[in-house]
Amino acid sequence: MAVDDLLKKMAGGAESPVYQTEKVILDFTERICEIMEDSGTSRAELAERLGRSRPWVTKLLRGDQNMTIATMVGVMLALGYELRLEALPRDRVAAQWQLIEESHPPVIKLFPRAARDISYEFEEELVAAEAGSTADGHTVAA
Repeated sequence: MAVDDLLKKMAGGAESPVYQTEKVILDFTERICEIMEDSGTSRAELAERLGRSRPWVTKLLRGDQNMTIATMVGVMLALGYELRLEALPRDRVAAQWQLIEESHPPVIKLFPRAARDISYEFEEELVAAEAGSTADGHTVAA
């Protein structure tokens, strides 16, 4: 199967609740790892802050631990962060990804984490444009 065919097949799976759930778990655990790395927090230290075992944290970071919203909030609080859930209209997300794919196709295929970072930049630009300003706070002339 060609890579493009595989990507198309995978994109079709993105419509399923199972795929969306796994994506949210992956994004959340990646964010935990980024925060831990940036702050120099070890798994043992996070476990201690949460009153859990180190193996529990390892399972959490692998996505093997059942995560309730309460668990997710507790982990973020232990790391000094606040959890915010966001719901985006699917057509807006599709349009956002189309822009990203058009401007950075190799990034999407080879570096999905970088693609996510790019998507955040586009999201900021979309929100700012809707508010009548640029992402850096400048007013957009109509």
